[in-house]
Amino acid sequence: MAFKFDKSNALFARTEKHIPGGVASNSRYWAKPATLFIDRAKGSHIWDVDGNEYIDYRMAYGPVILGHAYPKVQQAVRDVMDDGVLFGLSNEREIEVAERVGKFCKHVEMFRFTCSGSESVMHAIRLARAYTGKEKIVKFEGHYHGIHNDVIFSMYPSLDEMGPIDNPTAVPYSPGVPKCYSDTVIVQPWNEFEILEKTVKRNASQIAAIVTEPLMLDNGVLLPKEGYLKFLRDLCDKYGIVLIFDEVKAGFRIARGGAVERFGVVPDISAYAKAMSNGYPLAGFGGKCEIMSLIGPGKGKVPHGGTYNANPIATAAAIATLDELAKDEVWSAYEKRGQELFDGIKKTLETESKYHFVVQGFPGVFWFAKTDKEKISSYRDVLNYVDFVYMEKLSFEMVNRGILKDMSGNEPSVMMSASHTEADVKETLRALSESIAAVEK
Repeated sequence: MAFKFDKSNALFARTEKHIPGGVASNSRYWAKPATLFIDRAKGSHIWDVDGNEYIDYRMAYGPVILGHAYPKVQQAVRDVMDDGVLFGLSNEREIEVAERVGKFCKHVEMFRFTCSGSESVMHAIRLARAYTGKEKIVKFEGHYHGIHNDVIFSMYPSLDEMGPIDNPTAVPYSPGVPKCYSDTVIVQPWNEFEILEKTVKRNASQIAAIVTEPLMLDNGVLLPKEGYLKFLRDLCDKYGIVLIFDEVKAGFRIARGGAVERFGVVPDISAYAKAMSNGYPLAGFGGKCEIMSLIGPGKGKVPHGGTYNANPIATAAAIATLDELAKDEVWSAYEKRGQELFDGIKKTLETESKYHFVVQGFPGVFWFAKTDKEKISSYRDVLNYVDFVYMEKLSFEMVNRGILKDMSGNEPSVMMSASHTEADVKETLRALSESIAAVEK
């Protein structure tokens, strides 16, 4: 029986009168089955206001890595809450978080806090410009780095807008972006070696930074080609360019040490958020001391600040989260369960569907999509070869069977948590099998 969404629909109608678009963040708008309003969540499960229960594979777009209302994180927050939630001054917990980040991510010699991934990337870019004395950045098609003007280009362009692969157009994602910003960004296709090398060589004297997700975690889960990240590192070293990894989604999720641990390539600066505090608003950026030390008070320094940065609640949550992730039994269980689901989905798609799919990613975050290709490696591949009509129908059927995954097909299909169980995996595979049958009947 299909789920009912009467209360969510009523709340959406009410919200539209007061909040533009009816949502507090555009990505929360779902045309169907409904724009969901959530009542509560616990562990790997989430309930909407209509009482529908789901196994959650969105995990709030990735932050909730341990599980919803994870007891040790919740207790850590309760322990500090009565002592005050915001001081506008420093507290010891910010040091403890920075030390833990550096322990996981060895290349992070110094770290500064923000409250969002967008801010982290924004400050990393400014720092790269200050360090190099150059202004332009290279970003890649289909990579999402936040909603600020520096990077709000070619995130979701159509094929008609993109231009030729060897000379892409910087397509603004929003009205209201001054044209001068497009003059500071060079958009490139991802996973292309020769095109990028020629572009960088031609513009090296103007390029401050190459900004990249180490693996694409928007518009699917797309892995770097063999040697590609090393190629970026070598290119930056050759031409005096800062390499920035946007690990807002990847950090602490694809490995405890993020992209550096997983791929073995070291950036100059990494941007973090999401999984580091299990859903509490904390983010940051860090890297080489030589670059990070440009930040500080005083004339000639790069300014950085924020009223809510490293607040006691979020830092307490981060300490508890990182301490849990440091436990081998927690991390191994998280990866084991994710691998079981990865393998199970792959087998189910191969045996139950009459079509071909790719399943791409790692145990903690992966994506499956209907396509005739053996591998999807770029945003242009996504647009050219993924059957989004089928995938939306499949997602709709899965949601109506209590499996909460992204509806658009752009986001990862699965964000795992340490709270997902063997029973969750079995139920998910059962629902997937039924959903395939419903779509392909």
